[in-house]
Amino acid sequence: FEEAGYEVIGADIKDPKGLKNSEVVERADLVYFSILPINDVAPAMLELIPYAKPDTLWLHGTSIQNPVRTPITPVLLSQEITERRVDVGFLHFMVGPMIRSLRGQSIVYGFPRPLINPAWEDWLINLLTPKQPLLLKHRPEFHDELTTGSQVIPQLMALVIGQLWKRQKFDLSDVLQMAGPPCW
Repeated sequence: FEEAGYEVIGADIKDPKGLKNSEVVERADLVYFSILPINDVAPAMLELIPYAKPDTLWLHGTSIQNPVRTPITPVLLSQEITERRVDVGFLHFMVGPMIRSLRGQSIVYGFPRPLINPAWEDWLINLLTPKQPLLLKHRPEFHDELTTGSQVIPQLMALVIGQLWKRQKFDLSDVLQMAGPPCW
């Protein structure tokens, strides 16, 4: 956002002297919620609705839209947020922390209801397109289904494989020195 010339402000619980969440929401035209754990996203959004600036866009970047304990979509579809004229959606960068460019990387976005201001979607696409990502628009429910296959299953496989290697009598680095191409 800064590269595109926008002022970026934020709140961080690790910085008690900085802006409060409510102050960011009162000032910003676009609010991007990046909160861990993801079960804290819906309660944080709900708490901030009274401070929402009208005609803004709220996006969250969680890997799933509806965690079991605290689903986000009901907050995004709430009458209170609609009455404040806040457009809502998700913007999920499907990249790892070591990626330095969005070129060729997948970015999934979507909106759970029609936008009050359809220009927000055009703005978002125009902002991201110069970075040459693969932009994918999906419904929140479909995004969650795809996330299972693209993230959850590989993460679980890595955990299982790691545990299997820990139970072996030999060191993984020794095995990799001897392994041929199909093994690594």
